[in-house]
Parts: sequence; structure tokens; C-alpha cells
Amino acid sequence: MTQKPTPTQKVADILVVDDTPANLDLLTEMLRSNGYKVRPVTSGAQALRAAQSEVPDLILLDILMPEMDGYEVGKRLKEDNALKDVPVIFLSALTEWEDKVRGLRGGGDDYITKPFHLEEVLARIEVHLKLRRQQKELTAENHLLKEKVRPRIKQDGLLNTLSAREREILYWVGEGKRNSEIAQILNISVHTVRHHLENVFVKLGVETRTAAIAILGGSDTAPRK
Repeated sequence: MTQKPTPTQKVADILVVDDTPANLDLLTEMLRSNGYKVRPVTSGAQALRAAQSEVPDLILLDILMPEMDGYEVGKRLKEDNALKDVPVIFLSALTEWEDKVRGLRGGGDDYITKPFHLEEVLARIEVHLKLRRQQKELTAENHLLKEKVRPRIKQDGLLNTLSAREREILYWVGEGKRNSEIAQILNISVHTVRHHLENVFVKLGVETRTAAIAILGGSDTAPRK
């Protein structure tokens, strides 16, 4: 059973693209009855214009359309920086695995074959909207974290309190290396890496690698040659 948005929750905006009026009407009615804002269009060109004028939360995209098919629409969506992260669910009568792979590789996040079951469509929409919300929340949290810690760098010169070895280790942490990998790179023991990393956390006033990386930001801690 689909959950309708609460009064404090933003109504999801879904762009539905299908050149078959019966399918378009069915999807539009189903989504609106479940509390979604729906913008139905009948062609790929209309879909691109609608998405560019107001970025949707999710796009249901038919593949077999004249002039511009769904594959081309998906490709253009992913080439647009403002639209590349919008989830795209392909709807198609094409059932061969090659068609599904082409859709997923060509910008689709999911693929539903026709004739579709309404409950399946709703369930997949909910999954991708949830993932999109989580992605936005994580991006916002990372931005807030950086905004919070960067002024401390300017005020206290936190990175300047680190020793040369500690700055080297922090650099490699920022490059995504594990402690064992850092130990190999610097030719020291894993225990030594952990010890220096603990000192880094204390000096920077953080408790996690993620927070330390956020403080690292755009600062130059690359090892000197």
C-alpha cells in the first residue's frame, strides 16, 4: 500500500512520458490518486523541455516513441548537469535482456516491462524517490559539515598543528586509503598509522575519518617530493 505524503512532506513531482494516450491517462490517474504531482507529456522533446523548466523528482519514460525515443531522451538527461541525478524509470514493451541492459546503461535507473502492474510501478517509484531523498540529505549534510568546519581552519590554523607525518597520513586518508594501504605507502606499521591518526583526530577536534576529510577540504596536504 502506497503511503501518501504527510502535511510536512514535499509532494513528489513525477514527469510521465508516453506517446500512447491510454497508458499516459492510466499512469497519471494512478499517481495522482496516490498523492503525487504529475506532469504528463507525449514526446521526448516535450519531456526535455518540461524537465529543464522545472526539475522533477522522478521520470517515468516510455522507450518506443517516434522522432526521439526513450534511449535518446535518457542520454540527454544524463548529459545535463541539472538533470543527471534525477531517477529515470524506463517503461517498455521490449522484454529482451539486451533492451533492458541498453536502457540501464543509457541513463535508466530501473526498467519496467509492459503490460505493467500498477502496484509494481508504485513500489519502484517509492524506492527510487527514497534513494533520491537520501542522496539529497547526504549532500546537504556534507555541505553543512564543510561550512561548519572550514571557518575553524581559518581561525585556528588547525592543519598547521599537525606534524609532517600526520599531514601525510591525513592526505592519504583523504585519498580514500585504508590504514593498511597507508602503512604500505609510508613503509610504517598499521599500529603507527592508527597512533598518528588518533593524534590527528585530537588536534582537529573530530572523531571520524569523514569529519577529518571535511576539514582537509581544499587544503594542500600532499606529500612534498
